Amino acid sequence: GRFVPAGTITRQEAAVMVARAGALCGMQTDFDTAAIRDTLAQFTDYVQTAEWARQSLAFCYQAQILDDAALEIRPTQAITRGEVAQMLYQLLEKAELL
Repeated sequence: GRFVPAGTITRQEAAVMVARAGALCGMQTDFDTAAIRDTLAQFTDYVQTAEWARQSLAFCYQAQILDDAALEIRPTQAITRGEVAQMLYQLLEKAELL
């Protein structure tokens, strides 16, 4: 409910925003509980993710918008502008809009 342009956002918040943009681009962003668990269970900090962000995180990893080579999601860590720019670039590429 607030607009804080100089504030920071977390990695899981960025994933939610990117997944919503993906849905607007016509991408399939919905996953069932088993698919979400199977996608995110490979990460050591999966249980630290917020329930409301798990589907979006699963979408970002399934669509290769986020790199799954890392061992951790780091859901509550602040994300940089560069990382968000990379996510948006990957989203547009996967949606075949570039």
